[in-house]
Amino acid sequence: FLAGHIGQFLLRNPGVSVEVVAERNGRMRLDEDFNFRIFYGHFGATPCPGLRERVLCRWYDLVVCTPDYAAEHVNGEGALVDAQLLIDGNYNVWDSWFTQTGVPHPGPARDVTHFNETSLCLSTALTGGGITIGDTILALPAIRAGRLALPFRHGVESEQCYAIFDRAGLRRTPAEAAFLQWLSRLVRRHEIEVNAFLAEIGIRIHYIRKQ
Repeated sequence: FLAGHIGQFLLRNPGVSVEVVAERNGRMRLDEDFNFRIFYGHFGATPCPGLRERVLCRWYDLVVCTPDYAAEHVNGEGALVDAQLLIDGNYNVWDSWFTQTGVPHPGPARDVTHFNETSLCLSTALTGGGITIGDTILALPAIRAGRLALPFRHGVESEQCYAIFDRAGLRRTPAEAAFLQWLSRLVRRHEIEVNAFLAEIGIRIHYIRKQ
């Protein structure tokens, strides 16, 4: 998501350069001089000595698959039938999703494929290889394009969030302040667009987080 929009920031802020480093394992790397760090997880759960943390955004979890897969594996009563579940081992919210939405739980899944990233689950779902839970940050473009379908008219707000960290007790540089303001506005616009789109197509969002 960030890579797809960072060019906007660079065009609006000539003379400022940005280096983006993506890692899989969520290491804080306090020995390196990053201006910002962005992590997903439960707010306050990431050890962050010397850093201040703020919520950047949350997302909605939606069950997605191709339209053809939905036609074959979701019956007239709105239940899964012989579906291949694609599960992100780092973010497995299937049980919670069924509990919160009231959609019939298929029971212990025999046909399951595990991945270590949501993006891999989505890539497999796009080929018709199963059904997965996608978030509105990564999955929305394919949903809007009709490549992924929403067989259930429900979404669940994430208990986790993307949080952004920077150095505590230090005044932000003009470039840092400009980046944070730009990113915050980008995220807010995205959230407004997501809410409008989901309301338009009749998706009910379930909120389970209280903070």
